[in-house]
Amino acid sequence: MMPRLRYFIRVIGLTMAVACAACTTANGRAPPATNGPGSADRAAITVGSFDFPESVLLAYLYADALAARGYPVHVLPNLGPRELVDPALMSGLIQLVPEYSGSALQFVSLGRTHATANVAATEAALVKAMAARGIVAAHPAAAQDANAVVGQDDEMARLNVRVGGEQQRRADIA
Repeated sequence: MMPRLRYFIRVIGLTMAVACAACTTANGRAPPATNGPGSADRAAITVGSFDFPESVLLAYLYADALAARGYPVHVLPNLGPRELVDPALMSGLIQLVPEYSGSALQFVSLGRTHATANVAATEAALVKAMAARGIVAAHPAAAQDANAVVGQDDEMARLNVRVGGEQQRRADIA
C-alpha cells in the first residue's frame, strides 16, 4: 500500500474514532460535562493523548486540573503517534494535548529546529512554530523531563560512563 494512502486511511480512522469517542467519556474516568458553576454555558474541552502511558497520565492530570476549575472535560487517551494526534488538534477534534516542548518543536519543524538546554529559547521557538499553524503553545509546566543512563556498576565502569565529570556509581539494590 502506498505511504500516502496508508496515511490517509489512518487519518480517516482517527477522525471516525475521535468523533465516536467524543460522544462518550473515556473509560468512565473523564469528569462529567457539568462539573462546576457556569460549566453548562461552556463547551467541553477534549484533551487527547499519545499512545503511551505517560502521555495518558498527563492528559488525565490536565483534565482533572481543568475540571477542578469548573470546565467540562472529555479525555481521549491513546489516540496514536504525533502523525495522528496532530491532525486531530489542527482540525479541532481535540483542543488540548499535553506535549513535550522539544519533541513538538522537532515534529512541527520537520526536524529543522531542535530543542536546546535553554527552556525559554525552546519555548519561544515552539510558540512561533505553533502560531504559524494557528495553534497556541502554553508555557511549559515547572516539571522536568530528563533522560538518564542507568546500568550496573561494573558495566558503567567498563564503558567509562561519566556524569558531570565524575564516574557515576550506584549501589546495587538488593
